Amino acid sequence: MESEVRSISIAVKNLAEATARYECLFGMRGVALPPDYFEPPGMSGTSFEMPGLIVNLVTSTDPSTAVSRHLDKRGDGFYLMTLTVDDLDAAAGELTQAGIQLALPQSRPAGHHGLVNFVSPKYSNGVLVELLQPATGAVSS
Repeated sequence: MESEVRSISIAVKNLAEATARYECLFGMRGVALPPDYFEPPGMSGTSFEMPGLIVNLVTSTDPSTAVSRHLDKRGDGFYLMTLTVDDLDAAAGELTQAGIQLALPQSRPAGHHGLVNFVSPKYSNGVLVELLQPATGAVSS
């Protein structure tokens, strides 16, 4: 399976403080992510687009989200890595054959981003891995 790292997401409890810190660290302004960016809703974030990598800071506005559970269990830190693939069904088949469990039985649409599935963190050393087949003409972030 060929893939590219598209982005990483860092879960944070205090988005405003983390945004200010990363703006200083990266020497650039972060861009607030619109509410419809997230699937499912209940999250907010800031994005930093750099050459070859997008870094997203994400927090939860709803205690039922996976981000909220991550923050409760592990605190701030590395949460998600997004890999882009050309053919998500083929990639899912290869991973399943290799004994790597996917979180969803079928890939699903992810709003305007394309199709997604996830590698269970149990099979990726505690990191949630999002597999994304970008929609034709999809915009980065």
